[in-house]
Amino acid sequence: MTFTYTRPTSEHLTKSRQASAEKYQQTVRPIVEELLTFGYGYQALSNVLNARGIFTPQGKPFNKENVRYLLSILELTTGNQ
Repeated sequence: MTFTYTRPTSEHLTKSRQASAEKYQQTVRPIVEELLTFGYGYQALSNVLNARGIFTPQGKPFNKENVRYLLSILELTTGNQ
């Protein structure tokens, strides 16, 4: 029996990453939108997300810069802006 390996193309990897990013955004968007109704700023949002066990796509805890970037991707703003 012969096995062959076909290396994924950069186009395939890009589509896979994009699909993964979209799924992550769909998951966190309602949570972030709910938290924004409380008027939380970047640091408070990062604290709550981390406390709920929600991390960045890389599996790291949020900090205020990660939250700022996430909100820009989701096209959301805090009440402080």
